[in-house]
Amino acid sequence: MCEVSAPHLLDTLETSGYSSLHKPSTPYARWTFRKIVTFENSSKLYALNSPLKESYGKTLECGSILMQDGDTFHFWKCRKKWCTTCQNIRTADLINGYKHLLEDFKDPQMLVLTMRNCKGRELESQYKKMVHAFKLANRNIKKTHGIQIDGIRTWECTYNTQEDTYHPHFNVIVEGREVAELIRSYWMDFWNKRAHGSSRIFCQSIRPIATQKDMVEAFKYSTKLSVEHKEEVKAQDWIFQCTKGKRLAQPFGKLKRVKIEEKEHHEEKVEEAESRTEIWFYENDFKTYRNSYGECLASDEEVNNYKKERIAKKRKKHEERHKPK
Repeated sequence: MCEVSAPHLLDTLETSGYSSLHKPSTPYARWTFRKIVTFENSSKLYALNSPLKESYGKTLECGSILMQDGDTFHFWKCRKKWCTTCQNIRTADLINGYKHLLEDFKDPQMLVLTMRNCKGRELESQYKKMVHAFKLANRNIKKTHGIQIDGIRTWECTYNTQEDTYHPHFNVIVEGREVAELIRSYWMDFWNKRAHGSSRIFCQSIRPIATQKDMVEAFKYSTKLSVEHKEEVKAQDWIFQCTKGKRLAQPFGKLKRVKIEEKEHHEEKVEEAESRTEIWFYENDFKTYRNSYGECLASDEEVNNYKKERIAKKRKKHEERHKPK
């Protein structure tokens, strides 16, 4: 039995207000772009002498063959954290599983908890300290204020190439700004006093969650997928090594963990697809999927339009985040 994830959510994860002069990108353009990005990035990771080399090799094969049966497509997936395609599917499943946070919470808030950047050798231990600090804050809030906090937290990490440091942080969804401010206060107390670290209040942002797109921020991938320099590739590999086997999305309080069925095959229906039986092979030399007759699943123009959509989306997001208050 193949796994079916909600296509509409996969589309929501990567849409934008790109110029109406261009027709909306097709699922084929999205699949092709994700495969291009994943293949290029995984090839760089595979070239490293890493303990994860075999796993990176599996990602190179992820989604390399698309089996079309009528208007339905099937493909094998690697289920790895660094795979663009698999992560989008998993993110959609997580949002489906935890969307009641938006429905049940009257005032859902997104809280970002940060601490000082650390060196690579400290990353794994810092992750453990972060988990301890968060649990301690929840326990003290319940003991001191009598408040049972429910929510979900996800872990994310970025890399600073100039300083050769890592920036791990939590994205947390909770009910009410007052609760978010309490968690932030106890979090800062831990790092500034007990852990002899450094945590500044302006780095611990709090903002309301108004839409599903806001919720996506909490479930986005644990590290950036696109890397340009060898140092970034090594840093990305180190993040994956440090988080191997660790659960990066974790509910707390009364919320129960949503079990994501990690099946090997993905199935997706495309309404606008021409009904046919076909096999599409990804050919990296041409950066596209083609069948045995040389037909392309998505044209260069469609893929390029999709790239422009993503750029427009990122630009708009950047402008919204830096709007004067």
